[in-house]
Amino acid sequence: MDIKFPDVFRPLVAPARYKGAWGGRGSGKSHFFGGLLCLRALKQQTRAVCLREVQNSIKDSVKQLIEDKISAYGLSGYFDITDTQIRGPNDSLFVFRGLKNHNAASIKSLEGFDIAWVEEAQTVSQKSLDLLIPTIRMPDSELWFSWNPEGPTDPIDRFLRKQKPAGAIVVRANYVDNPFFPDVLRADMERDRAGDRPKYEHVWLGGYRNVSDMQFIARETVREAQKRQSEPSEGPRIMGLDVARFGDDRTVLLLRAGHQVSRIWRWSALDLMQTAGRVSEIAAREKPHALFVDGVGVGGGVVDRLRQLGLKVIDVNGGARAGNAVRYRNKRAEMWAKMRDWLRDVGEIPDDDELAIDLQAPNYAFDALNRIQIEKKEDMKKRGLLSPDLADALALTFAEAVHPERMNAAANFRRAANVSYNPLEGW
Repeated sequence: MDIKFPDVFRPLVAPARYKGAWGGRGSGKSHFFGGLLCLRALKQQTRAVCLREVQNSIKDSVKQLIEDKISAYGLSGYFDITDTQIRGPNDSLFVFRGLKNHNAASIKSLEGFDIAWVEEAQTVSQKSLDLLIPTIRMPDSELWFSWNPEGPTDPIDRFLRKQKPAGAIVVRANYVDNPFFPDVLRADMERDRAGDRPKYEHVWLGGYRNVSDMQFIARETVREAQKRQSEPSEGPRIMGLDVARFGDDRTVLLLRAGHQVSRIWRWSALDLMQTAGRVSEIAAREKPHALFVDGVGVGGGVVDRLRQLGLKVIDVNGGARAGNAVRYRNKRAEMWAKMRDWLRDVGEIPDDDELAIDLQAPNYAFDALNRIQIEKKEDMKKRGLLSPDLADALALTFAEAVHPERMNAAANFRRAANVSYNPLEGW
């Protein structure tokens, strides 16, 4: 058999636990994985479940695409196609399912499959991924994902592009990589390229979709802040500490020096004492002029312990009344708004994918009094997103004004008095 496919997919032929192909329309991603299933079944027993987040009927699945590949390869005599499944040589079986309706009990029905191919994976929730991955566990089993990215907070994008597992094979494929790109699609592509550049970049090149109308901080704002470069700032050195509340959250300590984010520390699975100890050591070394800590929930225990260690910390309650209570629902919304203005006007941040993703993650809305409110972390988790811990740590540095002139006056007074200076005494 002389089977041809775009060279960009060649790395995906090799065995790997995770395989991913992402990019724009017309690249042939789905055709490649569908054909690979057929060819694999000719060689060995292949039990594959073909998945989407939502499958209301078999028409929503890739079943017809696989049937077309079987016919195109001249393999119709080797496969038995029914209304709901496809059986093939070597006792192979292809079935088609939706992920959304599965729970911890029902997902066990997929344990006997050695291939899981998730099509349109950009729509898959974090919950579905967390259920699926440990379920496909046969020896040498593989998980395949094909997707057109929607945004940097897509769970599959974070998993295979931002936090790529060791040994995973992930390729980017677009229409320019496909020598079999059909003319009927080329006409559509050329029209979008000429008349709607953002659509062209998203649909045909695999770029992220334009930001949502309800996204609080736009991608362009983050990009501009990443591009800015200047000499080290002489402004106040302010730290923000966001303490983990949930099992998959991170504790994040961030240092902002004037208009620049200069350092970020992030930890997982630290208890209260360990967190306070590390923060105390870093604060002694970095000598911030102010340390703001999210004191809600478990953060309150960290605040208490830091004070026992002699640090002057400012306890911040994001749910408290905002300084401008007419415009903002609570303190958190006000801090995020100040951070957004800073990013837009003068802010400089490192080229850190996690920080960029966190800044763009929350949506916003207006309450009954027409005040701005930022999406809660709990509601973000329902959308399959992680808590924006790095962005919340940066937002904390805008909790209160820290005035350089007051710092300088206090520092001069201490030098004149020949006393030791503790920068954590607060202002």
